[in-house]
Amino acid sequence: MEHTIKHLNATEKEISIAFPASEVDERLRSTFKRLALTVTIPGFRPGKIPAAVIQQRYGKAVREETEQHLLESGLQEVAEKEKLRPFRYADINKTGPLADGAPFSFSCRVEVFPDTGATAQEYMVEWTPIPLREHLIDDELEAFRRRQVSFTAADRPAQEKDRTTITFEGSVEGEKRPGLSGADVPVLLGEKNFLPEIEAALAGRRAGDKFDLTVNFPETFHAKDLAGKAVDFSIEVRSVEEPRLPELTDELVAQHEPKAKTVAELRDQIRRDIERYLDELNLEQKRHLTLDRYLKEHPFDLPPSLLSSEVAVREKEHLEKNPGGALSDEDKQKIARDAETAIRRFILLSQLAETLSVTVSEREVEREIEKEAARYHIPVEHYKRYLDQGRWEQKRLALRDERVIDKLVEKARFIEKPLDESKKEQP
Repeated sequence: MEHTIKHLNATEKEISIAFPASEVDERLRSTFKRLALTVTIPGFRPGKIPAAVIQQRYGKAVREETEQHLLESGLQEVAEKEKLRPFRYADINKTGPLADGAPFSFSCRVEVFPDTGATAQEYMVEWTPIPLREHLIDDELEAFRRRQVSFTAADRPAQEKDRTTITFEGSVEGEKRPGLSGADVPVLLGEKNFLPEIEAALAGRRAGDKFDLTVNFPETFHAKDLAGKAVDFSIEVRSVEEPRLPELTDELVAQHEPKAKTVAELRDQIRRDIERYLDELNLEQKRHLTLDRYLKEHPFDLPPSLLSSEVAVREKEHLEKNPGGALSDEDKQKIARDAETAIRRFILLSQLAETLSVTVSEREVEREIEKEAARYHIPVEHYKRYLDQGRWEQKRLALRDERVIDKLVEKARFIEKPLDESKKEQP
């Protein structure tokens, strides 16, 4: 076999391959010989079928099979010799049908993944770690105290932070609708977890008060049968209770926190939890900055069809999430940018995975899936059935990418930048 390759650009090549007649005939002979030993034809003993009979009955199929084999094996051999990473073969042009005693040749346009030239480098990366601020611990301690709030009856008008208990019934044009009634429903004033019009109307009400209220639901309300409708509510205030916040004491901690017995122990526990959380955030920041540095240091062209197919998939997903809508120019530009970034990331990390010999076994993917199932409290076998092959492969790639990026992070040198004074109060 002989070949020539024309480099059209970084991601497109034109390959021409020629097989001499001798190679074509040898391939045909071996296939016919194999058939003669395996096929059964009435009137002939196995292995004793004349070659002419075999060729007459199976000649067309053998030539088609041989031609397909030469196409595939020829392209694979060229890809290995030229160190190409083919993505798509297109426009295969044959000089003619495969025939006995004649050479066979063809040409083909090939889209390939570009060579990024990326290797693990000791890049210097500037970063600003997120520090642990003491007020975060104080905030968590206060949140713990507030979770232990109790309520006692208040013989006064309701005010913010009070808990009111109400019974209500709603109707639209005199007709009762499902979901518009409730009995002994708690409403915490100021929490904004109930209809804001009703919550606002409860301020200043006492236990035993009854009143009517009309609420105009917005056109964008999630329940279509109520969107844009006026709903008439009859409301009774069953009780008004005021909050009682306990003091943060060792006794309170011992009573409500199984992992700590004193305020000091709880503070230490919260500190450790926040430190672990910040460690994860800082590691993610290092990963992001490191990968961004590699992408900037290694620009490369993208295979056109790969980019267009990724854009098409993302546009379809966007329209499925926004039925009835149309893609604006801004939407299209954002989708194109996101698609390009995703493909660049995939190509770069795939080649770095080869360079760094990073692989992920099926068992390792399975262990990750078992961890996920445990987090979601789903039986492992049920969760596995939920995951199709595509999602399984996504998890394998995600695990591979994380390992590759972590190797790059280990190689990089991080230089801390002072925190912007204007951002010091941000968590």
